[in-house]
Parts: sequence; structure tokens; C-alpha cells
Amino acid sequence: MKQEKMPPQSRVLGLAAKWLAGAALLGVLFIQAASSSQGASTTTPAPLAVAPTCTLATVCITDEVTGDHLSYTCPAGTYTYKRCSTGFTLTGTGVVNTVNGVETLTDSKPDRRINAGLLVGPGTGKAVIYFIPAPGIIQTLTINQTTPFKACGTC
Repeated sequence: MKQEKMPPQSRVLGLAAKWLAGAALLGVLFIQAASSSQGASTTTPAPLAVAPTCTLATVCITDEVTGDHLSYTCPAGTYTYKRCSTGFTLTGTGVVNTVNGVETLTDSKPDRRINAGLLVGPGTGKAVIYFIPAPGIIQTLTINQTTPFKACGTC
């Protein structure tokens, strides 16, 4: 028996038809699975609240050893950091949020990165400040408060 050869165009068209049929079948299966899935929702989520809900009007985190402290207001986010050993002070305005009982302050500027949080229930907290006085020089300042609601430090 002699086997007939198909012209190249017929082979390409045959492959394209098989590919399209497979894609169509996958599309039908996907639509069926999506429409029968439970818990599917097409509603738009509610927008986030613009102003944070604050538990405390003023938050203060004081280091147990050095007395260094960071205080900030809620919801305005104005803060002051004081390093007792040198008298260095850093002020500014960051973003305040309250999530799961933690009042946080974050700030990011060319010369600093601040992340601070106080657990409102136990009254303990921590702050990490990355101060960048010049390109390539980063000072890491850490405040760790383990005494509940310790009074704001005074140097």
C-alpha cells in the first residue's frame, strides 16, 4: 500500500483545528467549574477607612535600659524620638494605624525609616528607627519596652 502525503497547509490547518477544539473544551470546563464553585463572590470589597481608629491619643515607647523614647499622636502621626545618651532628637509626621490591638507608626523619608508599635492590651512595644545621616551611613536605633505602659522617658 502506498501512503498518501498531505500537503503542508492541510497539516497546519489540522493541527490548528485540534488546538482550537482543545482550547474550547478547556474553556467550557473552566466556566462550568467557576459557576459551580461555592463561596464565589462578585461583590466589590468595602473601601478601607480613611482615619485610623485610635485607642490611645498619645503613644509612648520607652527603652528599658537606655531611657530613649519615641512618642507619637494618634491619629495625626506627629512623633518625637529622643536619644538620651547624646541628646539627639528626631521629629516628623508618619502614618498611624491600629490593627488587631497594635497601634503602629510608620514613616519613610530619604533620611529615615521608622517602624514602631505598641500592643494596647499589655502596654508593651518596640520601635526600630533607621537613621541615614549621609549616603551609605545607616544608624539603627532600637527601643524595647517590656514594662507595661511605662511612663514616657525623660532624659
